[in-house]
Amino acid sequence: MKKLLILLFSLLIVFVVGCSSKTFSSKNLERIDIYELDNGTELKLNTRISLTDPEEIKQFINAINKSEKSEELTFEPNYQVELTNLEGSFFLSLNETQGYLVRANDESESYILSENSVVLINNLISNVSP
Repeated sequence: MKKLLILLFSLLIVFVVGCSSKTFSSKNLERIDIYELDNGTELKLNTRISLTDPEEIKQFINAINKSEKSEELTFEPNYQVELTNLEGSFFLSLNETQGYLVRANDESESYILSENSVVLINNLISNVSP
């Protein structure tokens, strides 16, 4: 009986952690599309850039996965990022020194990018022309 309770408790922990994760996957991800936003809401279709190099995709995903959760952070995004592997999309606010992100379908949790991730993502975006 004790083993069963431990097993059930372990499964509950795995379920809770798995459901609350912001982790994005690069598995089956062939392209990342990044659009500029006007006024934080309007998608500028003619500004799309696409990351297609597998190494760049991996670097981008690793950078956003290293972000830290922030409570009640509000920001105006300047990019919408779409992942082509059914992971969905997210809004990204990025300048030279700071970066924030939030899933497009769950704005209740926002995340702060590390300084290294901000530099990396800025470099990836600037090295790809629309």
